[in-house]
Amino acid sequence: MSTLGRFIAREFDFGQVDHHQCLRFSGLELITLSRDIAQLTGNNPAWDDYIKLSRPERAKSHNSTKLQALPVSEDFVLVNCLDSLKINQQVSRLPPLSALGVYLNASEFESIEHQQIILVENLAVMASLALLKLPDAIDDPLFVYRGDVKPEQNITSAYQFFRSWSLSHQLVCFSDFDPAGLLIAISSGASGCLVPTTFSRHDVLTTELKDSEQNWWQQNHQKTALDSLIKQNSLPLELMIAFQQMSDYRRTWQQEHMISHQTPLQLIAL
Repeated sequence: MSTLGRFIAREFDFGQVDHHQCLRFSGLELITLSRDIAQLTGNNPAWDDYIKLSRPERAKSHNSTKLQALPVSEDFVLVNCLDSLKINQQVSRLPPLSALGVYLNASEFESIEHQQIILVENLAVMASLALLKLPDAIDDPLFVYRGDVKPEQNITSAYQFFRSWSLSHQLVCFSDFDPAGLLIAISSGASGCLVPTTFSRHDVLTTELKDSEQNWWQQNHQKTALDSLIKQNSLPLELMIAFQQMSDYRRTWQQEHMISHQTPLQLIAL
């Protein structure tokens, strides 16, 4: 284990050192460490930019434009809206066709004339935004796909772009109504998240579907992480209630369910 690893383990009581002298840690411990460092330094290391160069930048001084360069898509984020994109003091209407949105260069954004920016977990939602039953508190938002493991939909780019507007916009996270989705919300940097309304959750979590619930049983690590946050009094009350309701019914509700079943959503503070 490196000197830095030993320092972090000792000074922040972080992780566990196994018999191979390797530092092992959970996702929850990583979130906690990031918050601790942010409190000490004012910067969250989990949100830092990459130090690699883009291919055009690397081409200024290297023969190889690929080696140690960022993916071509690194600067691009997938965005969509309900009507028109309002970016850089310009209004651009989208074609009247179902679409996931448009990939735009995040570094070219100078202003966003949408009231809220919503980070979306699942790609399928980006093509069905008009079907969402959004609360009145959400008014003409810009939707940003958070990305996945595919290089053309990079998670880090989307999160960095999303968080960079925290001083000027209301940031909202929209994820699955499951343990993993709750963890995504609290670690996203958003000030609020969208979940099924309190009055709809009984119907949502007791809806009879053709196949059995699998998602709840496959998220034991996420459930353990939420339990730990509850013990630390670090989970917002509304999310704690939501998690308890999931636990009572042993059911989850995905974003695609929210669209197909027209689930009404509410905005809760994080």
